[in-house]
Amino acid sequence: MERNMTDMIGYAFQLYAVFVANSTTLSPNYKLIADSILSTKDNWEKDMRYLIPALANYLVAMIYKYPE
Repeated sequence: MERNMTDMIGYAFQLYAVFVANSTTLSPNYKLIADSILSTKDNWEKDMRYLIPALANYLVAMIYKYPE
C-alpha cells in the first residue's frame, strides 16, 4: 500500500483472507489489518469500489474464523 500499487492490493487482501481461513491462531497482524479496514472511512469511499470485494472477503474470513 505504501508504494500505491493499487492493482495488487485486492489480490493481497484475497490472499490474506485465505491465510486467515487456514490459520489456527489469531495473528496480531490479522487483527491489526481488520481494525484498520474497519476504522478507516476512506476504505469505503466510492473511488475504492474496486477494493471493497477483497476487503469484504477478508472481513468475512476474520468474522467466521475469529468471531470474538
